Amino acid sequence: MKRTLAVISLALVPVVAGAAGPRAGRQPLMVSNVAPPAVVGPLSIYLVEPCRFVDTRDGDTLWYETLGPLIAGVHLYLAQGSCGVPLGASGVILNVTVTEATASGNLGIWNGNTDGNGLPPNTSVINFDIGTTVANGTIVKLGVVPPTGQYSDLRVDAHLASTGTLHVILDVVGYLK
Repeated sequence: MKRTLAVISLALVPVVAGAAGPRAGRQPLMVSNVAPPAVVGPLSIYLVEPCRFVDTRDGDTLWYETLGPLIAGVHLYLAQGSCGVPLGASGVILNVTVTEATASGNLGIWNGNTDGNGLPPNTSVINFDIGTTVANGTIVKLGVVPPTGQYSDLRVDAHLASTGTLHVILDVVGYLK
């Protein structure tokens, strides 16, 4: 079942400081509705029932990798055709969870193209410490899947401060097309 999501824009707007209270002496912020951009773009957002796309705790085998604790480096996944994400989707909306890390670090996620456009971002999706479980939501552009289907459209890059492993859980909650 496809559902269209309305985009609501919010902005943090500075207001005049000077009131007494816990924010005295600091510039307070207030949340204000602002008009959405005039042109949102050619993509629509579709929500899907939350679906566990990757769970490295399972030990399942995909055509390109056996799932288990991840080590540092790039791990490839194919989102299109999984969890209600159709072929030709431009992006995927994910809930990303890291758990059971044996070293601190961060996780980057970006499109799987290897044509020069699949460069890693300068920011991480999630940062984690040893033994913690943390989650974050993200929207990721997907790479193009050729007709063979033997290709990844999503890269997960684990950066660890030292030798160690971590488990990653990716839940799909929507896509852009």
